[in-house]
Amino acid sequence: MKLLILLANKDNYQKIKDDKCAVEWCLKRYQDLNRIDHIIVSGDKEHAAMIEAMNDVHISFVENKKDKDETLAAAINQYLEKNKLNETDLILIHEANFTNTENRIIEDVLLRALNFNFINTISPLDNTFKIVSKNGSQLLIRNTEEIYLIQSPQAMHFNVFNNLYLDGKEKLDIKMINVLGSKFNYDISDPFNLKLFQLP
Repeated sequence: MKLLILLANKDNYQKIKDDKCAVEWCLKRYQDLNRIDHIIVSGDKEHAAMIEAMNDVHISFVENKKDKDETLAAAINQYLEKNKLNETDLILIHEANFTNTENRIIEDVLLRALNFNFINTISPLDNTFKIVSKNGSQLLIRNTEEIYLIQSPQAMHFNVFNNLYLDGKEKLDIKMINVLGSKFNYDISDPFNLKLFQLP
């Protein structure tokens, strides 16, 4: 069983390219891949109708809570009302700001889940920061190639998810691995990255 929780805020429901919003772009990515059994999409109350109008039994809606952790817990608890999850079933968490995730990244996450129970997607920064004083003298150059950004998706077995977000009390042996993301898997909450995504 592979379950995806797509975390989305109100901005992710605004049209951004080809008359689609970020939520639609992410859903298309995972549906085209055809490797996920069920998708739970979060949003504010007014977004429920859009998800329900898709009339897809493999997609459901959960209302956003106070913070990300509470929303994740609510999504799984809602699913568990009618379904069962085994300890090794896979939960993927994808933030809808990351609309341009390549299939290669998702496939790599799914493959690594065979041997690891917690998978992060990361990407190194490859630019350089320069801090310049008011008189023009250079104060600092810092190469950021060893600084990593967390991207989407993350994935974890249900027993890990339960331990982190629900009522898990047992200390788990978490076997974590990082999967290499992409500089094109950018976060469109940044205006510059949004413009990159909107390019033809």
